[in-house]
Amino acid sequence: MLDVYNILPHVTSLPLPFRIIGHLLRIVWMVLTTIYAIPPYLVWTFLVFPLRFFYLDFYWMIEGFLFSGLLAIISSWLITGQYQSKF
Repeated sequence: MLDVYNILPHVTSLPLPFRIIGHLLRIVWMVLTTIYAIPPYLVWTFLVFPLRFFYLDFYWMIEGFLFSGLLAIISSWLITGQYQSKF
């Protein structure tokens, strides 16, 4: 099985100025992906909200698809932060 955490370079092995730049770039990337992802999610949620009254199952299918996209972005934050599950 491929371990994605071993592919990413370990930030602690870099000199301090490069670590600071790396952390700042990661924060900027997280903010930009949030700005990029949340507004379209909200717009689509408001657009498909009337379906909830007529086609409840279809609404929840669309909502699940949109929410899984947001979870994919959050999981990419975890991978770039080199978080590992202990389980």
